Amino acid sequence: MARILVTYIFKSYGIIAFLFGLMVAFSDQLTSHPSREKNWNLSESWFVSPSQAVALKERGAFLLDARSLDNRIFTSLPNAKNVSWEEFSVTSQPLKGKLLSKELLEKKIVSLGIKKNDILLVVGDPLKGWGEEGRIVWTLRSADYVQSFIIDGGAQHFLEELKQKPSSHPKEEMIRGQNQKTTATGMNIEAENLQAILQKSNKPIAILDVREEREYTGATPYGETRGGHIPGAKWVYYKEFIDKDGYIKSKLDILDLLHKKNISTENTIVSYCTGGVRSAFTTSILLSYGIKAQNYSGSMWEWSSMDDKKFPLIKGKE
Repeated sequence: MARILVTYIFKSYGIIAFLFGLMVAFSDQLTSHPSREKNWNLSESWFVSPSQAVALKERGAFLLDARSLDNRIFTSLPNAKNVSWEEFSVTSQPLKGKLLSKELLEKKIVSLGIKKNDILLVVGDPLKGWGEEGRIVWTLRSADYVQSFIIDGGAQHFLEELKQKPSSHPKEEMIRGQNQKTTATGMNIEAENLQAILQKSNKPIAILDVREEREYTGATPYGETRGGHIPGAKWVYYKEFIDKDGYIKSKLDILDLLHKKNISTENTIVSYCTGGVRSAFTTSILLSYGIKAQNYSGSMWEWSSMDDKKFPLIKGKE
């Protein structure tokens, strides 16, 4: 009887161990993500993977937390400086989306203890936030801090990667060669220039409205003077560029999305939103994939405040 009982327990244990092993393997499949291991080309991209970010942080990179207070309250990042896009922008409406002058911008950045040759890692919350991390990196690069990067996937994935063994992070050779030629020149477009281009019969741009659909069709939930969208603008909500885990979708997926919306990548894609935050995030993605792009930072706060004859808006869907 005892022998039968021992044999039964042994067999049962083997089955349990086998099932446990399957469960662990399946769990790993569920938690792994191709973008988590992706190594972005830092000479071209505005993004780094969580593992690249940890490796850069270990080499002394500067960590900036662009999340809003309510997104930071339960999850703090060690040794990070908190920044908000508003502190680098004009404070008064309707120009709140526009950057400060280059001199003031430089003073603000230097006051954080940042130098031009520092590697800057900006973290946000792509699922809960508004693309603030994209706006911060767009701001930094506009001030010629060209070694500024967004951590793909956001704070949660970065924190998970921090807990991994150092050996799991990329070798130094994989993260060398930040390209000083990566420059911000021409990444912004002014309202007057955009308006002038719209008057041309052969427009060298495609206009992308990345707000909520209700905003595109005419709602004014965020203080716009008038509602609607810029004539000819196609609507793609900016979060369509990220997947359910907060990672940037592949270039192929994004090109397919743009194609389905009849947005040509042959010309420069000008993105806008309400105050140039969501559109800056979108611009960072497009530029990282080699797509010509500009951010209209004044966006709807500025455009809707101006003469409706020169700066028209269309309500409803086109």
